[in-house]
Amino acid sequence: MRLRPLLTTLLVISSLALSGCSNNTDRVTGNERLLRGAGGLGTTLVETTVPDRDTYVTPGTANYGSVLLVGRDANFEARAFFKFLRINMPDTTTLTGFTPAGNVLLEFHHVELRNEPLELDLELRETASALADSGTIGWPGPAPGLLLASRTYDFAGNLVMDLGPGGFNRIKQWATPEPDSIPTLMLEASAIQGFAAFSSRTARLRIPFTKTVGNATVADTVNTTVTFDVYLHPPLTPAPTGSDTALVLGGPFESSIAIRAPVPTVAPGASINDLRVVFGVIDSIPGYVLGSDSTATVPFVIEIYQVTGAWPEGATDRSQIPTGTSPVALVVRSFPVGDTLSIPIPPVLARGWTTLNEGVVLSIRNANVKPGLRLGSRESAILPLMRTGTTTAPPGRF
Repeated sequence: MRLRPLLTTLLVISSLALSGCSNNTDRVTGNERLLRGAGGLGTTLVETTVPDRDTYVTPGTANYGSVLLVGRDANFEARAFFKFLRINMPDTTTLTGFTPAGNVLLEFHHVELRNEPLELDLELRETASALADSGTIGWPGPAPGLLLASRTYDFAGNLVMDLGPGGFNRIKQWATPEPDSIPTLMLEASAIQGFAAFSSRTARLRIPFTKTVGNATVADTVNTTVTFDVYLHPPLTPAPTGSDTALVLGGPFESSIAIRAPVPTVAPGASINDLRVVFGVIDSIPGYVLGSDSTATVPFVIEIYQVTGAWPEGATDRSQIPTGTSPVALVVRSFPVGDTLSIPIPPVLARGWTTLNEGVVLSIRNANVKPGLRLGSRESAILPLMRTGTTTAPPGRF
């Protein structure tokens, strides 16, 4: 069998493919093209660099997530707002024997937190003015208006607010004309007691009534599910300055970390096979953890976003740091995290960093119901570090 010409052809093709790694951009992620030579694998080198920019930022004061927080403590406050675009009403023109039966109720689906108070004093109000457009909503939101209902909530089941004997007539006034006549509703705590959590976009307005069917009186209910909801909280104080000795990741203010560090020059024939940011942990932020996270350790997901443009180290709002809309990677960790937090970064990001390295933004998914972390910054005694692992081309590969 004549294998030698075939072998020669394969070697020539391999040599041509490898010749494309002559510049630094290709060397960054070219490790998949390295061939094992007669001398074995190449040499692995880990280099450490110190970030030259870092800060933490928050996404504003409005949360549109899956869990609504309502309450107050010494460090945080949250109030929820609800909007109905239309209200379903019993058709009194076709129903025989229609009679309102009981009071109109507004029900909020309870989501259990780990550390709930024994009770929480809550008020349901109309707002004194309309809610701003979703893009401009911010703390403190519209001022409280007419009190509709109040209750000391004991966390036994869902929260049900009773609109009282005049509730049905009030709802009729709201429903005509629609939707501008329907006021924004607001749920807030009247005392510093702690927090309750409710599932977003599940609140229901319940109108009970009876009707006549044949010779029988039948109870019925018309329900309307809320169209829009959001909770607002105050801005983080003091605001980050860019020279803070601690970086905040997660917690009730949902802080994200922006960090940029230089990547060392990749030697000819080498490639990056490992890229990670390592933080020293100062302490944790307890947060308002879901009861479903019932294990001793609380899992959380870190989202990694590539920064796509320049950003100032004094940034305070997430919108000041341009990134892609979707994370480039997810990293799963658990609380407690120990003395260090190591976050692997996709090495492929370094390909773009050969021309534009603006770093990454790190966020905790659903941070409002997860613990947070205070991490050492580049101004602290426990510096964050960028670790870059490279592998040289194996000897004798040609």
